[in-house]
Amino acid sequence: MFREGAASLALATQGKASGFVHQLLEPRPGGKFTISGSVRVQGRFEQVQIAVQCFDGNWQQVQWKTVFTPSRSTGDWQSFSAPVTLTNSTVYALLGLSLTGDGTVWLDEVNAASGSNGRAAVEAESTGGRNQARSANSGTAPGSITTAKQLRMLPVMVRADDARLRYVGRFQRLDNGAMRCAWSHSSLVMNVRGSAVNVQVGDGGQNRLQVFIDHQPGKIIELQNGTHWYNLAENLSTDRTHRVEVIRITEALFGELTFGGVQLAEGGLLEAVQPLSRRIEIIGDSISAGYGNEAASQNDKFSPLTQNAALTYGSIASRALGAEVHCIAWSGKLLWPNNTLTEIYDQVLPNQKDVVWNPAQAGWSPDVIVINLGTNDFAGGNPDEEDGCGPTLILSAGFADNIHRRRFTQPSARCSVMHFRPARTH
Repeated sequence: MFREGAASLALATQGKASGFVHQLLEPRPGGKFTISGSVRVQGRFEQVQIAVQCFDGNWQQVQWKTVFTPSRSTGDWQSFSAPVTLTNSTVYALLGLSLTGDGTVWLDEVNAASGSNGRAAVEAESTGGRNQARSANSGTAPGSITTAKQLRMLPVMVRADDARLRYVGRFQRLDNGAMRCAWSHSSLVMNVRGSAVNVQVGDGGQNRLQVFIDHQPGKIIELQNGTHWYNLAENLSTDRTHRVEVIRITEALFGELTFGGVQLAEGGLLEAVQPLSRRIEIIGDSISAGYGNEAASQNDKFSPLTQNAALTYGSIASRALGAEVHCIAWSGKLLWPNNTLTEIYDQVLPNQKDVVWNPAQAGWSPDVIVINLGTNDFAGGNPDEEDGCGPTLILSAGFADNIHRRRFTQPSARCSVMHFRPARTH
């Protein structure tokens, strides 16, 4: 029943915080199975639940089944076993450990048995183990979540919707607190005091992330299919606060991704991120999204590996100006008459028409709006003008006027229409 090998789960919280950690199950719509295992609670908690959480293909929750509610402060291992039936609309299923309080909870010896005969589908592959957990210090997570690449799990858990984290770009907050995005250059920013930081990301296996530490470029992360933990930074100096930024560098056509939470090293702390005073919005197509800007040559086939939104003109300008940037760009989009960016411009997630961007509710409005569109409208050449600049500028100006009338009511926002040929240099 587990999409990957089952694993021990451990979750530590401080100061009556809430936390959620999970293991992916193999989705079987309408399937019946039994979840069993052992749990230990050490600390003071308002609530502790072991639950199965189900989502449809758009990651909208369709089921929450509480499997077990353990005693909250005994410190002893408690066994449980409960039947679960998945809804027919289930596409993604998670076995989760949810809690609110101060302390540590361990979940181990987990088993999922499916079918009428109760045959075990997968036995837990303990990565810390109940025996080890019994003798471990209660403030240290004894186990880990199995990921595509094994990494050191960190004990301080932070929910994705924690107010100290800042999300720049268009994000949808899910019922479980996870934050979902699709547009290029959507980013998560945090101020970290601690030696290491991990992030949990759910993805279809095509997107990439670029990490910046104290405004300097760091590692690029190639996301794996499913929900996994990834290390953003380690061996950080602990005598000061570090600015850690994670930027989605692939565009929306590669699918949505979801930030599920953050882990910090023992003793690690988050400090609130203050928004930057300058704000830029980029509206464009492949040039603005960074189509092929990391390809070795123009003959390279386009893929997630050849795109980097952190190397686009909008991203470079925002760093130079100390500004936040929203990039609403999709390769190949036109101005007119169909397959236009206008059709999806107002959406938080471009493939979900019912999730509409509300700038007032989000508390984010640009100082400068840059529109760089029209290239694809004249990709086949223009019979009226040799280089097509005239009609392109006219259409772009019309688009700028349309956007201004529809959404940008801020009188202080400046709208710039751009037309230039892409260059190999960044």
